[in-house]
Amino acid sequence: GWLRCSALSVLSDKATMLGIAGAVSEYNKTPWGEVKPVEAIRLPLLGAGHFRGHRSLDSIGRANAVAVEAAITRFDPRVELQFMYEPSDAAFRGLMEYERKFKFPQRD
Repeated sequence: GWLRCSALSVLSDKATMLGIAGAVSEYNKTPWGEVKPVEAIRLPLLGAGHFRGHRSLDSIGRANAVAVEAAITRFDPRVELQFMYEPSDAAFRGLMEYERKFKFPQRD
């Protein structure tokens, strides 16, 4: 079903994001990277293209937010990951929501 596809898509988005953030993080440690570090990466919205299927833009936004959070947690948080947002702003809202949770974890 499409839920499984959606979950796989989230994993692939996360892997893509980790790969990108990791590559930039490694580059920034090289002599060239130290002279002129990459400070931000602009990305298309992962998972929002032709193969979106039944996924809502909100779910894609949340998936992208999770991927960004994982990448920032694992690699250099100084690298800013920016998305080229689609008009509905769903990904932007998703990112803001996760950023808020990330900065202010809920106390149990």
